[in-house]
Amino acid sequence: MTLKRVTITTDGGVYDIRNQVEFDRLLIALDTKFLETAETKLRVLGYASLADGGTYTAKSSNIAINEAPTSVTTHPHVVADSATVQQPATNQSNRGQEKQTHHRNDDDAEANKKRPAEKIFDNNNNKGKKKKPRQPSNDDDTSTISSDSDDAEEINNNAVERTKKTQLRKCKEFMNAGNILYKLSNCAEALNLYQEALEIRLKVLGDNHVDTAQSYETIGHVLSNQKKNAEALKMLQAALDIRLKALGNRHADTATSYNSIGIVFNNQMKYDEALKMYQESLDIRLEVLGNRHVGTSECYNNIGIVLNKQKEHEKAITMHQKALDIRLSVFGNSHAYTADSYLNLGVVFDDQHKHEKAMKTYQKALDILLAVCGNRHARTHHTYSNMGRALEDQKKYKEAMMMFQKAVDIGLEVFGNRHENVANTYCYMACVLEKQIKRKEALKMYRKAVDIYVEAHGEEHEDVANTYRNMGYVLEDQLKYKEALKMYRKAVDIYVEVHGEEHEHVGNIYYNMGYISTKQNQHTEARVMYQQALEIYLEIHGEGHNDVADTPKQIAQSLELEGRL
Repeated sequence: MTLKRVTITTDGGVYDIRNQVEFDRLLIALDTKFLETAETKLRVLGYASLADGGTYTAKSSNIAINEAPTSVTTHPHVVADSATVQQPATNQSNRGQEKQTHHRNDDDAEANKKRPAEKIFDNNNNKGKKKKPRQPSNDDDTSTISSDSDDAEEINNNAVERTKKTQLRKCKEFMNAGNILYKLSNCAEALNLYQEALEIRLKVLGDNHVDTAQSYETIGHVLSNQKKNAEALKMLQAALDIRLKALGNRHADTATSYNSIGIVFNNQMKYDEALKMYQESLDIRLEVLGNRHVGTSECYNNIGIVLNKQKEHEKAITMHQKALDIRLSVFGNSHAYTADSYLNLGVVFDDQHKHEKAMKTYQKALDILLAVCGNRHARTHHTYSNMGRALEDQKKYKEAMMMFQKAVDIGLEVFGNRHENVANTYCYMACVLEKQIKRKEALKMYRKAVDIYVEAHGEEHEDVANTYRNMGYVLEDQLKYKEALKMYRKAVDIYVEVHGEEHEHVGNIYYNMGYISTKQNQHTEARVMYQQALEIYLEIHGEGHNDVADTPKQIAQSLELEGRL
């Protein structure tokens, strides 16, 4: 992908992109500086924009473009490990989620030039003298044939090598463009480019090369971000297998693979498996990188997120504090990663019902982000969302809605109106509206959210199921049992497809469907639903769990109401 010279004018200065170093600096600046909106980012950094060249003024979404010819080309910008930020999830019961990248070769140019004929020099340094022709012999014929064969083989090998170099340069362009699109949250197009790059690497480098592993891992990251966890695991495991064979078990890249697999296990709520992966990654990074490295802080951060989900709040705080200490040491108090640590600590305090302490910690994160990233940034959006959740937990619904409105305003500008982060905020607003007994408005918010989720992910996705379930809750509260059952059935079908039959979400929906069936005097149907819920609870929790103890009571009640007990 050949690019033209691009000049970008911002409030912070003028950026004239003429070479790879400047382009890489621009990509780094993308996270923390001047590109304020998704539209601006796409216009400045997208495929078509750079190919067109021009001068761009990055102020909100108004961009002035002037012709600026001069050809530049890009090298790949490898997806780096970023600190995992615990963000609010659409599931009301889960407060956090992880969010978890040429100039023409001179040698090739020379190889394509026609070489002049070589001059002949004899052993006696008689330049230019005509040499007597030798009589041909059988040995000379064999030598000539062999020489011609060697020359042909060399020409063929050179052609093959040039083809490989061309293919690998094309691969790098795919990776570079994919990384840009991934930064802009365009996962579908990024995934297509990453898969093109993988096919080239498999063909040219084979399936045991570290660059092939990098392609597998990058694809795994995108699939994980799309919550296609089973597919992501296959890709990430392929990357790990190659790295273990090529690099061994004590290498930073191997540690990265373990960490990436841990993120997917966390997304699947397989917290014990996630902890094992994170701990393996941490052990390697401590040995290879030391205890004051940003990669080590990432492991502490991710372990803290899982421990918090396991209700091990004090242990989680210890991990997040270790991550924060490293980030303060490495980056100081004015860096986005430092803000991430404050944000994740705030989530733990909020889950401990220490809402005022959570708000103070969120405010620290927000102050850093406003100074470093500005008011129109993804991290700022997530921080306002978390502050809204803390205020909601304190029953400060009006203030919570103000925070959510700030979050959605930023989200619409940064991500666009069809992005899952915007849908997440609509869900949070719907929860507050429901608590304010504004059920009609809550349903409108949920419908806006589910439309975005379906467009972004397709129908069979957990976020879609969560929203159908929440709509079922609202309809149930409105005593619209028939409509509520429709929503619950949609939700449970998706949960079974995504998680399998033996999953807590599936059990909870069956329980709710049993409750509604009882309200409709459909007691046989109610018992079937309760029995299915009980079997799932027993499989997941075993005897002695509250859900296991409560469900038989509901079965008995349905029998009693039917007059059969």
